[in-house]
Amino acid sequence: MSNERTLILERDHITLSIFDIFKIGPGPSSSHTIGPMLAALDFVARTAEMNIDTGVKPDALTVSLYGSLASTGKGHGTHRAVLGGLLGWKPESCDCDELLALGSDKGDVRTVRIHDVDIDFKLSDVLFVPGEIDAPYQNTVDFKLLANGKTLFAQRYFSIGGGFIKREGEVEQKPIEVPHKYSNMREFRKIMRKTELSLTEIMLANEMAVTGATREAVENGL
Repeated sequence: MSNERTLILERDHITLSIFDIFKIGPGPSSSHTIGPMLAALDFVARTAEMNIDTGVKPDALTVSLYGSLASTGKGHGTHRAVLGGLLGWKPESCDCDELLALGSDKGDVRTVRIHDVDIDFKLSDVLFVPGEIDAPYQNTVDFKLLANGKTLFAQRYFSIGGGFIKREGEVEQKPIEVPHKYSNMREFRKIMRKTELSLTEIMLANEMAVTGATREAVENGL
């Protein structure tokens, strides 16, 4: 499954990683590219955990975009981001030139590997569905894995902004404990006065708690 952390802004304190704020990935809009790509990656990973009856072979895949993903997604490259994710490309390491070239040839058919089965998929297989949708977030994407026209596995995702995604039905994460709790700059300055730590030291301590990374790994990442 995707290692992307869900956005967590607790009511009493902030537990957001700096690497969730400053993301590496294709533009021009993280909610239209990074989010949908991560959703596609997560969907493919979850299909690997499915239990499929012997003799049933997936033979088709559908993707439907809603909200602004549908109304402006083609111009923002959402369909390409989805296909990239289905192919296993990650936002932080994908080749943007290769991503832009997806579908440049109308006959461009790609092979998506799902549950040990190769499925042909074209950029035109990503559907842009106009109009309103009854969902908690307008930027919604549906994935369906089919066999002989019947749905084997379906999952809905929401691109909630900033490259963050939520999966429909997912269990909310347990709040992360950080050594220095603050919800605004006033509280942050109080911590600095009380602990006599610098802004950098406070941020590093919280970052290591949120990500589980060492100080060296955080600094190298920055």
